[in-house]
Formats: sequence, structure tokens, C-alpha cells
Amino acid sequence: MHAVGKHTVGKQVFADCNHRHVVLPIVSGAPQSKFFCWIQTQFMAKIRTFISVHATQRINANVSRLVERLAASQAGYNWVPEANLHVTLNFVGDLVDREIPEFCKFMTEAIQEHSPFELELSGLGAFPQIGQPRTIWLGVTQGSEELNLLFKTGVEVMQDWGFNKPRHEYVPHMTLGSIKRNGNWNESLLNLLHRHRNHDAGICHVEKVVVNSSTFEGGYPQHAKMATIQLRG
Repeated sequence: MHAVGKHTVGKQVFADCNHRHVVLPIVSGAPQSKFFCWIQTQFMAKIRTFISVHATQRINANVSRLVERLAASQAGYNWVPEANLHVTLNFVGDLVDREIPEFCKFMTEAIQEHSPFELELSGLGAFPQIGQPRTIWLGVTQGSEELNLLFKTGVEVMQDWGFNKPRHEYVPHMTLGSIKRNGNWNESLLNLLHRHRNHDAGICHVEKVVVNSSTFEGGYPQHAKMATIQLRG
């Protein structure tokens, strides 16, 4: 460190993603530049975050059996394991790890005002359409209004945190599988989608919303609960 006028100048060393060293000046007593603040955030641990509701074990087991039938088509898809089945409310994106507790606190305060509701999952669908099923899902036939209200509350909190408003309309669903890179559907899968188009997985009572982390380990997504929000309205 050495003095420059009223300030003290030093150095701080970061290792970037490729383990190269980046040396940045630190001026004690002076405001840091926006660039320096941006650089600092790039080297903090980030956690991919999403918000969801979950069905009962009975419903998830039912859905998992349906996924097994669809996977038997040998189409090129990544199928969702039973442990990861959920209905997404909001995909948040990457949060700096030290922000997680405060984010969960604000999300809890907003969401807990909502009331518990009934959730029914039935009817196979796909994005962009059933004849071109890049993402295959099970629809929500009861509880969609409540899910939309929870989604809007999540968006409001996210916007307060500087996230942009989602570009696409929210369609409540439970994802079953999505096409692999260079994968494709086949006639067998299309026939199965038609055969099970009215599949009814059942109905359950939803009392909680979950804030989750998502990481990739061993080539598969791993989800972990960071906060569980009780609906008290």
C-alpha cells in the first residue's frame, strides 16, 4: 500500500474462470468504480435459483410411471427424474451466494400472504406444440389461477432486485422431458403422447412454495431447497 493524496492505493488479485490472475487497484477512502464493483461480482459464487411448488409423493410416483412409458420410445430426450418433478413459478437466474438469505426473506414476506390451494395435474401437452414436442409437460387443470397470482408476486420481488420482467406468458405446467441437443422425437413418442393425452395424475393440497438452487453434477441437474415458504393467507 502507498499513499496518494488522501487515499491509500493497493492491489487486489482475483483468479478468473480460467485461473488467470487479474490485478486490480484498490483505493482506500475513495468510491470504487462501477467496473471494479462489476469485476468483484464476477468472482463471487453464484447460485442458479428458481421458485416452485411440489405435488405429493403419490402424484410424483404416478407422473414418474408416465415418464417411463414415454422414455420407452427411445426418443432423444432428457427425462425429468422423479426427485426433480415440480411446477415452476419463477426462474430467477443467478444470484450471488451472499444475497440468498436476504432474497429468501423478501420472497417469503411477499408469498406467505397467499392462501393454500388445490392443485390438479392432468393432460399432456408440449412446447411449441404437441406435433413438435421440444418440451413435454403435464398441464394444470385446477390451481392455475392461484399459480398465476404466485407467479406475479414472484415477478414483483424479482423486479425489485433488478431482474427484468419475463418476456413470455406464464403457463403453469410440470415439465416431464425436453429434447436433447441434436435429439429428435419419433413416431413412437408421438403415438404415446396421443395415447396418454388425457392422463390424470391426481389432485393434492398445496401449502408451501420452495426457493431452490439448481446445479449440474455428473451431467444431471441437482435441486436443493434453500427456503420453504408456508402459505398463510
